[in-house]
Amino acid sequence: SITYLQLVLERIERIIEVQLINNSPDFLNSVVFFSTVGLLILAFRHTKDKLFYFLFVYFYVGYFILSLLSKHAMLNHQFYPILPLLFLCMASFVTIKKYKSLATIFVVVIIFANLVRGGIYAHYSSRDFIGYDQDSWKFLHTIASDVYSFNDDDFGYFVYAPDTFAYEPKYAMYYTQKEFKNKGHRFEKKHITYLVIAPPPPDKPFMGDRWWTENKARISNKPVMTKTYPNGFKIEKYVLTDEEIAIQPDPMIDPGISSR
Repeated sequence: SITYLQLVLERIERIIEVQLINNSPDFLNSVVFFSTVGLLILAFRHTKDKLFYFLFVYFYVGYFILSLLSKHAMLNHQFYPILPLLFLCMASFVTIKKYKSLATIFVVVIIFANLVRGGIYAHYSSRDFIGYDQDSWKFLHTIASDVYSFNDDDFGYFVYAPDTFAYEPKYAMYYTQKEFKNKGHRFEKKHITYLVIAPPPPDKPFMGDRWWTENKARISNKPVMTKTYPNGFKIEKYVLTDEEIAIQPDPMIDPGISSR
């Protein structure tokens, strides 16, 4: 439940925190916001193009007001498309002759801060992300390559993730299969069967894979090999008998977009 007062405060927060400076503390975004408002007031007073700035306020602020018709918090993709209008307005401040120097410094600082802070943040965060994070393609490709590199010519595999769909690891398995002469059978039981398993969310440990393994993949014995990765992903290898292979997995174990 969310009240309209909370919605209004959330929209105000969005207007202020428009990420003009990437990954900045709130107070820096507030400084940028109030500087923009101050230059906007000066623009109204010292330019003949008042209609441009009036339309900017009308469309930019009006968009957030109209968004209150939806009783939900705004997601990034719902307000990012309107940011170019804000950037256009900010860049136009340099055309105010009386405050051209001040406006130029302001715009240059914004651009420089975005480049430096965004670049530095991306550089340092990537060191802990690439090849390690669950959403890193390099990691997903690595775990899929590990499955195909176990030298089993004929094997089946299943992929589990707490969200049921498991789009990312499924795609990694599908894509990487092309690099290994297309060996492996998607969501089929074979004498050698692998499970690629994503970890449960930190706050929902009950969303583990054991129930899925026994009731969806319908594999009840113990794995002969388990390889666990630092981020919680793991690969389990099973050796199944003909009787175990005959127990077919749940037909809906591999849901696609049609199941959403």
